[in-house]
Amino acid sequence: MNKKEFLTALGRALPHRGRGLRSVLNFYGEMIDDLIEEGLSETEAVERIGSVEEVARGIETEGLGREVERKRRSAIELVLLILGAPLWFSLLLAGFSVAFALYAVLWSLILVAWAIELPFFLFSLLSKYLFPGCIGATGGALALTKRGAALSLALFKKGPSL
Repeated sequence: MNKKEFLTALGRALPHRGRGLRSVLNFYGEMIDDLIEEGLSETEAVERIGSVEEVARGIETEGLGREVERKRRSAIELVLLILGAPLWFSLLLAGFSVAFALYAVLWSLILVAWAIELPFFLFSLLSKYLFPGCIGATGGALALTKRGAALSLALFKKGPSL
């Protein structure tokens, strides 16, 4: 049996391999070529590898096709990872920068809301003690809010005195 017949028979013995079949056939074709380079004839090289049934059974039990495909894929992935590092690293850095900026803006909005709301709250509490007779029929919380708002607006309108 020559190399072409062996590879054709091996391809028929492993029809369910899909894309990995091409890798397996290339692997065994290179193996036969290596044996020929060592000085064996084509038929002797095929005989040394073994029968098609033995090779197919070995591939199924040992998963040689998956291993060959995984090694080839991992080498390509490594090359693409190294060559693409300037692009993907800068994009990753830009993404983290945007995420951090959005995070900082969110917290600054919360801080600004507290800074605006805190004086109103404090002045509403102070108005309870500064204007105790103002709590009337309208309800305590509403009166406190009105007095606090009025006091804080009066202080803001007047401006800080140094």
